[in-house]
Amino acid sequence: KATQGLAATMRRSRTHLFRNVMLGLQIIIAMVFVCGTFCVARWEVKMMESIHLSDHLDTYKNSLLLRAGDAKDAKRLMEEIPHLPSLDKIVNHDATYLNVSDIEETPEAKKVFFGPYQHFFCATDTTLLEYYHLPVRWFKKPSGPIEGILLNDSLYSQLRSVELAANNTLTLKWNSTLHTLPILGTIPSVPYQHARASLLVHPETFSPDEFLLIPKAGQYQSLLREVTAVLDQLEPNHVPHMVQNFHEAHTEVLMLESSCIAVWILCAISILICAMGIYSTIALDTRSRRKEMAIRKINGAKSRDIYRLFGRVYLLLIVLSLLIAMPVTVIFHRIIFSPEGGLQDASGETPLWACIGGALLVIVMIAAIVLSNVRSIMRTNPSEIIAKE
Repeated sequence: KATQGLAATMRRSRTHLFRNVMLGLQIIIAMVFVCGTFCVARWEVKMMESIHLSDHLDTYKNSLLLRAGDAKDAKRLMEEIPHLPSLDKIVNHDATYLNVSDIEETPEAKKVFFGPYQHFFCATDTTLLEYYHLPVRWFKKPSGPIEGILLNDSLYSQLRSVELAANNTLTLKWNSTLHTLPILGTIPSVPYQHARASLLVHPETFSPDEFLLIPKAGQYQSLLREVTAVLDQLEPNHVPHMVQNFHEAHTEVLMLESSCIAVWILCAISILICAMGIYSTIALDTRSRRKEMAIRKINGAKSRDIYRLFGRVYLLLIVLSLLIAMPVTVIFHRIIFSPEGGLQDASGETPLWACIGGALLVIVMIAAIVLSNVRSIMRTNPSEIIAKE
């Protein structure tokens, strides 16, 4: 009876109630912060996936992008470049938006597509696909020179959904001329490209302005010096971005990589700060109840009984915190990832797994802190605790 009276008195204590309220607020803040950073991290991962970087990133980082179109005498420049000793291969990397006449002339297609213009790489061969290591799903591989269209998988499926490309042909318009070309096959998404880029292989495409310069093995720096020397000689006043590292030329990718690292650091910091706050409150609560635990232990209470005593209180706090924190996280996600919020999430879906993962992490953290503190107190001799209190 004395033990029950002591426990009841401590539960009714204003100090104890205040600590529980503060702990509940800390758990809510921890869940919102952790789940929120997980939502942002999820968005970063999805954005990185949308640019389709493959396992061949080292190849891209050791290639040069040459914007020959910015040169005053592009023809002379491209006559000199192939003779550089450190150069292994030149790849045409010219891209543009072409008018797909089939879309423009089909009312149903106009409702599905934003416009008739679609993104195409224009080349005279398929060397670009070899550089990106993109597999081709051929419908019928030509035995001779390739001339036709290799459509993006997603674009091809969307065209078929509006009954276009039924005969595996597509009509494109460039230089004020219509060209009806066969669809030779489909390709996956091209790295670094958010748009659904396809490949037009035709001998009479546009005059190329951009080229990828592939160095011989281990000679990237040598090739860079050689290209710079040629530019200094032929184009003394050339702009700095005429030749760049291919990977670094995509500033949006570099920004995503940097922000991705920053988000994961923010995740770690938010978890650490939340863990420190929750630990201090739980440690203070358990230490203030050392005498109660000692009396219960003297009266035959086992460790699981003490764990159950704390578990009921903290479980209730966790449930109440979840009921508040999860709606707040969803609202945060909708505000931040709305068009007005600055970040776009094409899926528009609530990040369920980010919320569940963040909440589980906080719950596991609380359980570990409670177990650690209670176990430490239970190992102490109860008579020593009562004597000190």
